[in-house]
Amino acid sequence: MTPASDTSGPEDGDGLDDPPCCKVQRTASRFDSMELLSELSTKRRAGDSFRKIAAYFNQNIVARALEDADVEQNRSLHAALTGDEIAEDVYEVLRHDSTSDIKRAEVRARLSDAGVDVSTLESAFVSHVTTRSHLQNCVEVTPDESLPPFDQITNTTQGARSRAVNVIQSTIDRGVENGHLQTGDLEVDVSVQMRCTDCGDTFYLPELLDQRRCSCTTSHSHET
Repeated sequence: MTPASDTSGPEDGDGLDDPPCCKVQRTASRFDSMELLSELSTKRRAGDSFRKIAAYFNQNIVARALEDADVEQNRSLHAALTGDEIAEDVYEVLRHDSTSDIKRAEVRARLSDAGVDVSTLESAFVSHVTTRSHLQNCVEVTPDESLPPFDQITNTTQGARSRAVNVIQSTIDRGVENGHLQTGDLEVDVSVQMRCTDCGDTFYLPELLDQRRCSCTTSHSHET
């Protein structure tokens, strides 16, 4: 697949007189998929996360690249994948660190044999941070006001942690009372920890709720 030349001038931005606002629009223009931009806005208004929207965008870019190269008829590539949705499968293999190097190399080789410029395709993928910048800064899309406010997010997550503590505590207490555990009184504490798969920052739940951001807010700013 040989996409159109990279866009930088006003004539190639969005079909109007304005230059592309960011990588999201440049990529959509480059792969002749400008209709995706309105779909991203619709998904954000419906409350989809930036990560989910970015994955949707990238999978559609993969689908367009495969369509341009007529890869749907390539049985060699199908044989290297496991799922029924070829574009989603290709994106999962190319994007995720959990994919083995051998598997990724095999899929990349078969894509290249089918006429797909794999390096260009991979470099076109956008992060959820870039997607957020496009939706918030370029087109100023906000979720529907009926979506849960941040206080509800805090209450729901903290409530889930408290319920987990209560369930574990009562179960352990019964174990001690019934003699299955030979200990004194035990006090349960559950610490929820999470890690951003993009920048590697780790947080305990209270830290994340307090900071509300990770290093991605600065480390990926060059993509926008």
